[in-house]
Amino acid sequence: MKNIFFKFLIILSFTFFNAEAKISNEFKVHEVEVLGRSVITNKDLKNARKLALDDALYLASLKGGAMVEGFSSVSNSTILNDQSIVKPTSNILDFKILSEKQVNEHFEIKILAVVGYSQKKSKCISKPLNITVFKGKIFSDFSLPSNLLRSMYKWHDDFYEIIKTQKNVNIYDNREKSLKDVMKSYANQEYDYNAIVNGLPEIKEGDFSLVPRFELSSLDVQHNFENQHKVAKYRVTLNFYKGSNFDFYKRVIIQEELPYKYISKFQFISSNFTKDLADINSLVRKKTVNSLKEMVIDFNCKPLEGMTTLNNNKLFVNIGKNQGLYNRQIGIIKSDFNNSFLKKSQSIVLYVSDVSGNKSRLTPLNDNVDITQLNKMKIKFVE
Repeated sequence: MKNIFFKFLIILSFTFFNAEAKISNEFKVHEVEVLGRSVITNKDLKNARKLALDDALYLASLKGGAMVEGFSSVSNSTILNDQSIVKPTSNILDFKILSEKQVNEHFEIKILAVVGYSQKKSKCISKPLNITVFKGKIFSDFSLPSNLLRSMYKWHDDFYEIIKTQKNVNIYDNREKSLKDVMKSYANQEYDYNAIVNGLPEIKEGDFSLVPRFELSSLDVQHNFENQHKVAKYRVTLNFYKGSNFDFYKRVIIQEELPYKYISKFQFISSNFTKDLADINSLVRKKTVNSLKEMVIDFNCKPLEGMTTLNNNKLFVNIGKNQGLYNRQIGIIKSDFNNSFLKKSQSIVLYVSDVSGNKSRLTPLNDNVDITQLNKMKIKFVE
């Protein structure tokens, strides 16, 4: 039998300035610094430089992760050799040349690259979630038993206590104010009496406003094998608005059906066998806790995003460390979410060069990018 060879086929899968990057909890980026080298042949420096850059880009892509796939070459049912394909599992989103020089018979290029790779199984990073709660509404079906109606107010109060205990969630209580009234005051602050006398809640870009709605209603009789129950439906609708423009962001619904009384053809059983109120309270609390945990995870898995502004030839974004942004974090401006000079699927990579509470300075990774063209553009940040 013939000797088995091991041969590595290198497949270069670069993505340059216009790389498409999926910005979500399934994509992660980081910076790598690598040195590419090539042999100078026939005194052709131009070709040697190109090969050295190719080598650097390949090495940068491998640093983001690699996958090895094996297969066998077969001829007439005989295995000729085993081969492996080494595939970079990351894309190069952007890069800059740090240095380049000729060293004897070689050409060397050092680059700083931003590579992105899949992280489908990793957890989302917890970041601050700032929520200002405004006046909500409570609706109850008065045909329900009085003890359930009284419990409704307990569940209402419990909700606020539970949401305050969620990790990295900062709650600002403005339940005495209507969001609708606040929005009107925001639009006319100089002449609005309430705004002048009482001031307005400060909502930063990247922060959220919440208007809750609590409902308790009666459902049709629930049949469970031979048993029948009277059932109430508890529902909390959480309407979230984002930033100082109060743009609608998303709606979260928490709901649970609550069997509270057995029905029987025997009067004594129907009158006396009701579900223990403590059990109902426990069910509501458990549902609220689990739903709010899931909600916070969902918020954390959304990428931070903001709007760029140009000031004194410096580029800024209107979010900062109070929203979870940090120094050297990578942001991407794409044509997909901007009507701009960018070509289809083109992206520009920037990093946070200076971060403060609610504002951060941005610097393009590529020195050739003209930041004057990046004013008032939407940018998304990746972890």
